[in-house]
Amino acid sequence: MKKVLIAALLCAASSFAAWDKFPVLEDGKGEAKAGVYSYRQSAGKSADEGSGIYAGVRYSPLQNLELLAIQELYGDYTIGARYQVIPVLALGVDVGFPILGTAWSFAPSLQFSMDLVPNLLSLGSNVGVSIYTEDYNKYARGLDLDAGIELDLAIGKSLIWGAFDIAAGISRSQYDGKEASLKDEGEGRGLELKPSIGYMANVTDNLVLGTWLEVGFGDKETGYGHQPKTTVGTDFSVKF
Repeated sequence: MKKVLIAALLCAASSFAAWDKFPVLEDGKGEAKAGVYSYRQSAGKSADEGSGIYAGVRYSPLQNLELLAIQELYGDYTIGARYQVIPVLALGVDVGFPILGTAWSFAPSLQFSMDLVPNLLSLGSNVGVSIYTEDYNKYARGLDLDAGIELDLAIGKSLIWGAFDIAAGISRSQYDGKEASLKDEGEGRGLELKPSIGYMANVTDNLVLGTWLEVGFGDKETGYGHQPKTTVGTDFSVKF
């Protein structure tokens, strides 16, 4: 079942790539972002370590509509769209194009956001489900749930944020038309809890620098049990 594990990891890279948990950009506005991150997860006397690079761009061609494209190194290419139904509610969908594998992903989502204190404290949240097609190994990953909440505190030209996200497999994967066993590699898709904090600085009106830290608890994928997974990253964005 090693092929199943590889397929699961490739699919995971493309799920739920929504840009953030807040309202879409204003009509005619855009933003480009790039960043790097590294992670480490202990496993007894050894550890799982790695890093990644990603880049994306989003643009609002019409009022209340935002389009995005995101590419991660060694990951799938994702495009998406969000529509601001009302000031506090947006609907979206992400589509993952297979680059390394052959399975597509579709992730509809709903986002709720509001200003708790105007120009000071904002609340953002999201919930979405990722759906996957069958790959060339006749493996179809089960549905994945992603949800989270975030608080942003604006202080002058700086922004401090804290978030709490969850992820979980909510249906059994299929392999050659049969349900995969929980004992199979790649099927330990239990609940994962991911608290995170970050800092963003508006260097200029158009340039923003940021850094963040996330600690993951749980076992959405098999391999390293319930040891926490620590991820740190830094990024920059240019508004246009």
